[in-house]
Amino acid sequence: VLEQDITGLNDIVIVGYGTARKKDLTGSVASVSLNDQEKTPVLGTEQLLQGRASGVQVSQNQSQPGAIFSVRIRGTNSINSGSSPLFVVDGYAGASVGDINPSDVLSIDILKDASATAIYGSRGANGVVIITTKRGSSRGAHITLDAYTGVQRVANKFNLMDAREFANYLNTLQTETNDLNNTNDPLPYSTADIAAMGKGTDWQDAIFHSAPISNISLGISGGDDDTKNYLSFNYFDQKGIIIGSDYRRGIIRYNLDQTIGKRFKIGASSQLAYSYQNQTTVNTSG
Repeated sequence: VLEQDITGLNDIVIVGYGTARKKDLTGSVASVSLNDQEKTPVLGTEQLLQGRASGVQVSQNQSQPGAIFSVRIRGTNSINSGSSPLFVVDGYAGASVGDINPSDVLSIDILKDASATAIYGSRGANGVVIITTKRGSSRGAHITLDAYTGVQRVANKFNLMDAREFANYLNTLQTETNDLNNTNDPLPYSTADIAAMGKGTDWQDAIFHSAPISNISLGISGGDDDTKNYLSFNYFDQKGIIIGSDYRRGIIRYNLDQTIGKRFKIGASSQLAYSYQNQTTVNTSG
């Protein structure tokens, strides 16, 4: 009769030089758990870090569709140079993380200090974010589908005066000015002028609208003991709440692991990405 024996395994984390047992590390390394990532729809891979690791701040400087995220590890480290960390995707340093499908991400490890980032030299001065994408499996074909859709709306609009109310306000202002300065300047608008104005144009209603957002990701993995394949497709479409703003992104990823004999193993990580951003001129003085 066999008796059950439960043994806890040591946590393994990815560092600059490969992998190490978490308890043996002297530097600061944070691992981001992605077990429940499908519960919270995200716009970009950087959002997977938001609120998941201490000392890591993720913010979106603008709310326009397709706006980039700002990632800071232990605050702003430079005045004249950039403070963004180095992103390493499947061993490639300097990858564009904005074009990575969040559903393709398998694990994220954050290296915060010099002992863990030494292999990357000065590029790792602001920290390193190591991203590992999903690979094929030898357990047969496996298909995953991740999709969501929703509608974006303006939460609160400014309560503004309409045309008649604004005209009456200007008349009241002129009346108060006449009383204060003992003058008799004419009012800007007559009663007939105000009656002919109507309510005018609500410019918030003119530029804001309900904007749909949708995302769909399809992943196919499979293979045998010698050949493992992973193929994924992603399409993301976000309309802006301001008419004329939108963002679209399409990504195809293919990862291959091939074992050749008992001594050699080769692998390939490839991706084709397309994005289109239509911006509006809103961050100006007018």
